[in-house]
Amino acid sequence: MKVFDSALIFKAIVEHGSMIKAAEALSLNPSVISKKLMHLESELGVQLLKRTTRHIELTETGEVFYERIRNISQHWDASIEEVTSLNTHPKGTIRISSPQPLSSRLIVPTLKAFQQQYPGITLELMNTSYEQLPNLSADITICRKLDELNASSFVGVPLFKYQNSLFASPGYLDRHAEIKHISDVQKHRCLVYGVGKPNYSWTFSNYNEITIEPYICSDNTEIIISSASSGLGLAYIPEAIISSELSSGALINVLPDHKSKPFETYLYYQKMSYTPQKIRLLIDYLKGCF
Repeated sequence: MKVFDSALIFKAIVEHGSMIKAAEALSLNPSVISKKLMHLESELGVQLLKRTTRHIELTETGEVFYERIRNISQHWDASIEEVTSLNTHPKGTIRISSPQPLSSRLIVPTLKAFQQQYPGITLELMNTSYEQLPNLSADITICRKLDELNASSFVGVPLFKYQNSLFASPGYLDRHAEIKHISDVQKHRCLVYGVGKPNYSWTFSNYNEITIEPYICSDNTEIIISSASSGLGLAYIPEAIISSELSSGALINVLPDHKSKPFETYLYYQKMSYTPQKIRLLIDYLKGCF
């Protein structure tokens, strides 16, 4: 049993990315975490992690062991939940991971009815960058479709499609040259997602691609939206996430006939022989919302 407990600590280290973060999540002293890992490796007679001053990395053996202990842990949790929920209302915690502003602008507004229907279920919302998805420590990940995904470990459920369009504030458009053609965009102040790129471009399904000179760059979509609403330039963003700005008139669609290619948003969850009831309920609910 001590080896299994240590294995669960190893699992937490991998999923949280460091011993310190795992210690915080488990409410343990970091020295205890380190000792438990050393004990586990000694018992197994193998090295599971490569330690450096900045990060940890799984050895080949560690990758295999992590997958095994993750599956065992999931089956154990699912079995406990299945038994305890037979004669009770659904309860437990669901960890949902997604990038901003998808979580705050699209997911959160849909959750009120779910929590009213299932008050015993607690939701933990985790903001995760696209590069870190799917989040191994989350029960559900919601994000743009991941092209490279281990299909043997995750199940993907399509939720909805969206397209990027051009938006600006009325004040900005009043102060700057009229935009009659998509090529006119290159003469305007462009608010661009992403930092440190050698070049920037926006792609439109009916015009291919235009190269732009960014006026403001940010790796935070909320900053792009705020900058556009404040009259600082043009933003290339999904209409679905700015419904409040559109209804208030803070932003208006520029060249509405020009949109990006369609993108897909997916819900991902880890593949198990038995998916816990609470997760099944939330998946079905979200599918109905979108």
